[in-house]
Amino acid sequence: MPWKNGVDRLESGRALNLVDACARGYADCLKIKKVTKENRTLFPVSGFEVGHNKQLGVIGLTLTFGMGGHLSFALDEKMASSLLEMLGIVTGRAVPPTTGTSPN
Repeated sequence: MPWKNGVDRLESGRALNLVDACARGYADCLKIKKVTKENRTLFPVSGFEVGHNKQLGVIGLTLTFGMGGHLSFALDEKMASSLLEMLGIVTGRAVPPTTGTSPN
């Protein structure tokens, strides 16, 4: 069924497959070109939303970028905690965890 502006509707499942394939292709190109993490192109994020789906046990993170597109990610509790910890470390709001044994 066409949208009001005449553009054919793209089913969400097919759209997700397309986005995933594009992201994988982009990642493969970076790997082939040996682009380091420090030299990757960064997409500016203009907004975000966070939600918690307790029934599924996931935290939803939606990022808004570019011309207003949104990408949503389902993070399990462990991934969400790791992300929060890393954001704290890179912003200087948290101290990195230490490894090994403490001196006596």
